[in-house]
Amino acid sequence: MQELFSKLGVLRSIYRARSRNGMLVEKQNNISWLLQGRTHVNIAAVTGVAEVLVNDEGIYLIANNIEASRLMREEFPFELQVKEYFWYETDQRSRIISSLTEGIFLKDAECENEIREARLMMTPEQKTTYIKLGRDTADAMQEACFALTQGMTEFKAAAIVMEKCMERGIEPIVVLVAADERINLYRHPLPTKKTIDDYVMVVIGGRRYGQTACLTRFVAFSEPSEKIKRRRDAVLNLDVQLIEETRPGNSTGRIFTQLVDAYKSEGFPDEWKLHHQGGLTGYNSREIKAGFDGDIPVKTGQVYAWNPSITGFKAEDTFIVGDGSNLVLTETGQLPCKAVKYMGKVVQRPDILVRKPMK
Repeated sequence: MQELFSKLGVLRSIYRARSRNGMLVEKQNNISWLLQGRTHVNIAAVTGVAEVLVNDEGIYLIANNIEASRLMREEFPFELQVKEYFWYETDQRSRIISSLTEGIFLKDAECENEIREARLMMTPEQKTTYIKLGRDTADAMQEACFALTQGMTEFKAAAIVMEKCMERGIEPIVVLVAADERINLYRHPLPTKKTIDDYVMVVIGGRRYGQTACLTRFVAFSEPSEKIKRRRDAVLNLDVQLIEETRPGNSTGRIFTQLVDAYKSEGFPDEWKLHHQGGLTGYNSREIKAGFDGDIPVKTGQVYAWNPSITGFKAEDTFIVGDGSNLVLTETGQLPCKAVKYMGKVVQRPDILVRKPMK
């Protein structure tokens, strides 16, 4: 409850600074950040099927008669004042909002940058739920990787991934699968009817309580070629550098600039241009993508998901910036790892799972 009061204080300071009487929170990621619940029916929707209004007197759920009781019983752990209207009375919704704000209010989309700044910093309670999400998403990935077989379609592989996520109460908001040559062709390969022959990439973006965890893994059914191993080694070197350099005192702009230089040192100077490199995550799969045009200070409590890639291989995990070191949330302990050295330190990073080919 104390964390809720703190978040309400943030929102109130924002709308008061603009001389408004309240804030209407419509975006589902902001509602999840505020109340730890879901307001979507369509998983891809930006706004929810209900809104939350915050004013100086309290916090209100504004919902139609289809959604109000379900949301209060199943989604939100906090007692809210409910303002319900019949689904066909759209004018009533507007009247409710006006009555609570005298018609002078701010929408969350109008101050997204300020809300995002608060959203990026994980509170102790949010850190606890994030750690559990990361562990469960990693477990889903592990089970999926061991269930993949040669001859299976990418659609079937994606269905397995989604099943493993949903069994754990995780919404698979991003599921990418690429088999064989499609790995080399596309950085965002939506699954197709293509069958798995020898080599497959699986990507999960999982969401629970609005928080997202992202990771990528590879499965091969024969020993990877020397070309793939060379590219894997280069990517893992980049990946370790990113994780180790994402520390307080550094910034995303500086980290990104160093990364571009590292691609060149690894012998792949232009590969960074073929895909974004990731950045801050949280209540969006990427809250802020790192690049030359932004420079965000790294702070304890932020969550990152970098994704360096060289054609044929990619690395991706989600981690929290800690006080003394970073905590990788999506470690897949049953899948193989490779030792990588960086600045005198040895770090274990995910390797390709080599499975026995089908007889």
